[in-house]
Amino acid sequence: MDDIKQRNKKITETIRGLLEESGKSPHRIARLARIEPANFYRLLEEEREWNLGHLEKLAPVFGKSVEELLTATRSVPVVERASALRTFPYPQLIRERFGKVNYLGGGDMLNDLYAVEVDDRSMMPAFKQGTKFIVQKESFRKIKDEDIVICVDQVGQAMICYIRLTPETITLKSLNPTIPDTIMPRTHLKVCDKVLEAIYPE
Repeated sequence: MDDIKQRNKKITETIRGLLEESGKSPHRIARLARIEPANFYRLLEEEREWNLGHLEKLAPVFGKSVEELLTATRSVPVVERASALRTFPYPQLIRERFGKVNYLGGGDMLNDLYAVEVDDRSMMPAFKQGTKFIVQKESFRKIKDEDIVICVDQVGQAMICYIRLTPETITLKSLNPTIPDTIMPRTHLKVCDKVLEAIYPE
């Protein structure tokens, strides 16, 4: 994909994410931004390319700067503080509990993101206290061998771990080397969420 198409795709994903967060319809946002709704729909479908004029009109409607729309930064809710030494309740709903973290999102803006913050030194030396893991819900199809995941047990408790995959099983390896591995059937992969990135404290 060439640079112009990639940039256009990133902007579209950013606008779509902001639309979802706003709870407003595309038609309503277009009217507030004084963009012809039919044109706005074509932009969202990537039938047309975004220009600076579009972004200058949309930025104040979303409470963002043009630069934020161009860099595809979004806020992700931190829903839990976690330790390698204990499980935590899996966040069934994305809800803000411990503030937010800004996430650039790599090449694409993703829905259903949440963050989990490391609460102690139990994941040292790999991950310091205050590290935030950006996680995507229901992303098990994207999980690869040795990814970091949030995995949920039968009673709804979750843990952060590395995952090893075989055709029949998954092995969950704690981020704390003193904790033994857990081996489960491959079907359990369906209740794992992929960690997209670790954001380290400054």
